[in-house]
Amino acid sequence: MIKIKEEWKINENLYECPFCARQYSKSGIGTHIWRKHTIEGKRHKPDTNIGYKLGIRKATNHFIKAKQKGINLKVSKNFRLKMSKIRTGKKLSQSHKKSISKGMKRAVIEGRHKVIKPGGIGCNVFKFKNLEGIQFHIQGTWELKFVEFLNDKKIKWQRNFKSFEYLYENKNHKYFPDFYLIDYDIYIEVKGYKTEKDIAKWRDFNKKLDIVDSKWIFKLDEWYENFRANNSVVESRSHKPLVVGSSPT
Repeated sequence: MIKIKEEWKINENLYECPFCARQYSKSGIGTHIWRKHTIEGKRHKPDTNIGYKLGIRKATNHFIKAKQKGINLKVSKNFRLKMSKIRTGKKLSQSHKKSISKGMKRAVIEGRHKVIKPGGIGCNVFKFKNLEGIQFHIQGTWELKFVEFLNDKKIKWQRNFKSFEYLYENKNHKYFPDFYLIDYDIYIEVKGYKTEKDIAKWRDFNKKLDIVDSKWIFKLDEWYENFRANNSVVESRSHKPLVVGSSPT
């Protein structure tokens, strides 16, 4: 049995795994650690079909329906090879690619896209207002902690919707820093993991950028002292409220 430690607690509802930084409820964090980070848990293989066997869930395909009737259907080797061949190397049409790209860009602009951490784990998304009452989608508890701090310190901020091009693995990509601090004319990236792709983003970024990583996120008062020592308010900067789809000029 996993003992839940207070140091894992982020807030009343969330706990962070000390091994992989994934976030779960109090009832889920112990199960996660046991299954993913203990030898016994990794060896455990739960019966994923128990719902069907107990009749709790309805059968959803002809294999399960056949099994319930006592018929053992088998997929032939030729059929498996045929399906594998169909899927392997399958290419999307240009129109399909454009449609996906358009949808993703719209999601980014509207702040609806769900961040995927390394390992394929998505962040929780929160709605939060800045000092001017503009509501943004905040991705993950670290970002939420950061913008709460900014509001507490009366620091004007906006979620950033402006993209910046960078080169990675000989391909052009678009980088969206997380936030923009209006009075300091500086972009902010809240980053828990640093990858080679991140290094490429920051290498090609030609604006002022500050990285709030795991070193600072739980010491934001210290971060702010260090930030103010290295950055000053841009007195002459005019400010217009940033609307969804626009960017600071």
